[in-house]
Amino acid sequence: MFYAGSAVLIMLLVVVNLALVGYDEVTVTMPDPNITEYDQWWAPKSLPSALKFRTKPGDCQEVTLPLNTALRTNSSLPLFTYYLTNNLNQFDSQKDSLGLRGQTPYQANPMNICRVQNMTLTMEPRILSFAVSTSLLCDPVGDPPRSRRFQTTFKRARDSRFRFDSVLDYMAYTAAPNETDVSRYQILSRDGPPKDPYVNALGAIDALATDLIHMMWMRKVTWFHINDTANQSPVPELGSMSWDSRPDSRLPTDPSRLNWGTYTEGYWYKGNYVRTINTTIVNMFLAMRDAIYLDIGYVLPENIYVNKTTFDQVIKIDPYGTELTPITWQYNLDGINTSTTLCSWGWGCTRNINTTWAQEFTSTGQQVNNISLPIVLPSPLPASVLDIVYLCPQYKLKSWGDLLVSLFTGTFTMYVTLYGIFAWLAPMLDRKRKGPQPWERYIEQQTLSPSYEIRRTASAQYFGYTPSPYSPEFEDDKKRLLDEDRKSL
Repeated sequence: MFYAGSAVLIMLLVVVNLALVGYDEVTVTMPDPNITEYDQWWAPKSLPSALKFRTKPGDCQEVTLPLNTALRTNSSLPLFTYYLTNNLNQFDSQKDSLGLRGQTPYQANPMNICRVQNMTLTMEPRILSFAVSTSLLCDPVGDPPRSRRFQTTFKRARDSRFRFDSVLDYMAYTAAPNETDVSRYQILSRDGPPKDPYVNALGAIDALATDLIHMMWMRKVTWFHINDTANQSPVPELGSMSWDSRPDSRLPTDPSRLNWGTYTEGYWYKGNYVRTINTTIVNMFLAMRDAIYLDIGYVLPENIYVNKTTFDQVIKIDPYGTELTPITWQYNLDGINTSTTLCSWGWGCTRNINTTWAQEFTSTGQQVNNISLPIVLPSPLPASVLDIVYLCPQYKLKSWGDLLVSLFTGTFTMYVTLYGIFAWLAPMLDRKRKGPQPWERYIEQQTLSPSYEIRRTASAQYFGYTPSPYSPEFEDDKKRLLDEDRKSL
């Protein structure tokens, strides 16, 4: 029985020591630092929490977001790259040697607390390119509240040899090494509506950006043939328009939301070049703002990508384009012939040169060139965080040599300790259960003097009880002890 119990105990101790000392704590990189449940084999979910041990190796390290580094979210629409411009604790009195306040650590804080604050479009009319810069303010983050600001820029160019194009950058980012960027992107418009709903938003941005490039081209080629350029000034070098994106009762194209200017021959002035095409520019602002909100996980019911009614109400057909089209046909027939439709990078072209993508989208409730609106998002919407990795502790099984040494040492130590405790407690429990044994009484009497025995007997008689008689085999020893006591007196 003893050996069988020992064998079972040793096996149990081996299992316990495998969980306690059989694993090393190592540092690995993980995309999610907020893991709350660890699937350890020695701590199954069915086990009460009071019996679980060593389930969590530790917390992941917080990171400090780098400046001047492109950051993307973990969403499936990684079109936008965010650059950190401000990550300071506004209420921290501690400053470094340069007088700067401490930075806010980041640990997968959701991006849906960020809001679009400023949107500005700058264009180069002569080479037909533009860029939309957007600032996002994230507040509060951390404890105490801190401000974190990001900047993202979307760029489009008719000729990517002269300026960067964000759609082409996206193609390069998602393309496999063995395929060209454009062919990978064009597949999206050939195989039916995309399975990923976010790709539809990407297609809408690509298409509406094509509208703006086309409007800039018509504005350029008709510059000297319309009444508002009677002074024959050259086509502006730069143009700029900022847009107040705050949600309120004003229309998106309300003049109070807009501020514009043009730069020509060293001077900035409020020319008509940008103002006249403001409808197409605002379409681009709306598409960008709501696409950014999709990317960061802040999706309201009136987002144009999830609400086709809102899309049709706010995305407008530019009336100035209707004025420019016949003039373009009249004075630039060669350009019209070489570009009979408005073609995007990856979603095909419009029906003809007189039809814009805004017209295509708002004139039907069906999909346009496999771009399907509205999109259906997963429910619940997963949290959108910056796509970075964290250093996290994890348990890793030791090598065989170290594992055997650890198991032997731990099991032997525990077994010897338990055996010692058992050897000390077992006799005490056995004596309590069986009572005093005859040999224990004999040893006790050998240590008592005759005078103590006499006093003990008298005391027992006084209190009215009779002690248990001695066994016959001890009678001779008792007489001998009494005789020796008398002689001593």
